[in-house]
Amino acid sequence: AFERLGHLESNVESHLQGLEGIQDEKASGKIVQNFMLLTDGQDNMSLKNAEALKRELEKARKGKNFTAFFLGANQDAIATGKGYGFEEHTSMTFTPCRDSCSYAIQATSRIMKMRTATPSVPPRFTDMD
Repeated sequence: AFERLGHLESNVESHLQGLEGIQDEKASGKIVQNFMLLTDGQDNMSLKNAEALKRELEKARKGKNFTAFFLGANQDAIATGKGYGFEEHTSMTFTPCRDSCSYAIQATSRIMKMRTATPSVPPRFTDMD
């Protein structure tokens, strides 16, 4: 998760450099950054702890149009996500099966599209999700 979060900022900078001469796209508020962490509840790759991820998410949110999503199976993703620094309204628990996982990703994609179209509207999963 840390590596991907770190690459997000450099990817945005690279994209902006490629837009030289297209000032409208560089205008403040036009870039929306999304980060999604999807897990089955088994942590078999992390080299850092929850507090470190929380700090990285706080750093990424400062002064940017940034949203972090936490999708978790085999756990209470809202409680777990909160411990990692994710907001409750952008965290979702899903059943570990193909259909449920697919639906969770589709719901997240829908919110990401809405954020791109209307960045001023706060992102959140609904009760229907």
